[in-house]
Amino acid sequence: MKIEALPRRRYTPNPTPIQKLERLSKHLGGPEIWIKRDDLTGLAGGGNKTRKLEFLVADALAQGADTLITVGAVQSNHCRLTLAAATHEGLKCRLVLEQRVPGSYRKEASGNNFLFDLLGAETQTVVEGGSDLNAAMRTEADKLKALGRKGYIIPGGGSNALGAMGYVVCAREIMTQSLDAGLSFTDFVVHPDGRRERVPASTPRALRTDEMPRVIEDYAHAARNAKAAGFDGVEVHAANSYLINQ
Repeated sequence: MKIEALPRRRYTPNPTPIQKLERLSKHLGGPEIWIKRDDLTGLAGGGNKTRKLEFLVADALAQGADTLITVGAVQSNHCRLTLAAATHEGLKCRLVLEQRVPGSYRKEASGNNFLFDLLGAETQTVVEGGSDLNAAMRTEADKLKALGRKGYIIPGGGSNALGAMGYVVCAREIMTQSLDAGLSFTDFVVHPDGRRERVPASTPRALRTDEMPRVIEDYAHAARNAKAAGFDGVEVHAANSYLINQ
């Protein structure tokens, strides 16, 4: 796999360290525990989403986008990092913030809400929990198009196939660092899946006619990335409740 063929920005100068947690190991009575310090990645405050954004923002730049559009909760770390990446690259950024707890959003709040203003978010659109977030982001993209601009939509958490390439890089780092340090993590590798609950799949449905061109282009874009990464072919599967026989 030629991941080097994919456009990528670099937001973290060096591989994040692998650190031995001696006190925690002692407290638990003996298991030797190490941690990959991805809290030390680049951009504003770091975090795992920085890895995804290295590939996603590079793709946005390659497509000539001038604005990043993404979604998250009202205190979203992903939104903070996407906004920081946009600022770093000289792009604008529009945020769709999902108010999952009624009345929880306050523009004057501290934390990430403060950073959204400090880092210069162009717009912050608050929607109620359970809203169609993809539709809300497409609305922002349509507004930009009407202004002669070009938006690039990044899904919540940067969670798509291209963003996942950031974790391929992370796995390579761990392998290289383990070899250099003479370590062998043979028993367990523990990682979070990023969700506290599973969202059940919606009932499969037929695509609307107006949705088809976007979905076809999504598949075509994924296929181009796969070929650029060195894969021999592309196999298409149904996803997101679409019916493949269309």
